[in-house]
Parts: sequence; structure tokens; C-alpha cells
Amino acid sequence: MNEYNYKNLTLEELEKILVDADRSDIIKLLFIAIKNLDDINDRLKSLNRGAS
Repeated sequence: MNEYNYKNLTLEELEKILVDADRSDIIKLLFIAIKNLDDINDRLKSLNRGAS
């Protein structure tokens, strides 16, 4: 799997990657997605603290 900036992928680009992906590629993408969700959650918590 080539190195991509996964945070800026369009759905079409992601689909092209997944068509050619093997199991290890999909696992890498899942870990990246989980990390991104953690980052988003941290940002939302920070915003909520600032709004209080």
C-alpha cells in the first residue's frame, strides 16, 4: 500500500485504495480511522471546555 495522507481522502480515492487492498492494508486503515476518531473526540472535549 502506498503512503497516502488519509485525512484528506475523498470517498472515491478511498474506494480505489480498498479495491486493491489486502487484509493488512485494511487493518492499517482501520487503525488510522480509530486514531482520527480519538483526535476528533479530543478536539470536541477541548471545545466543550472552552464553551463552558
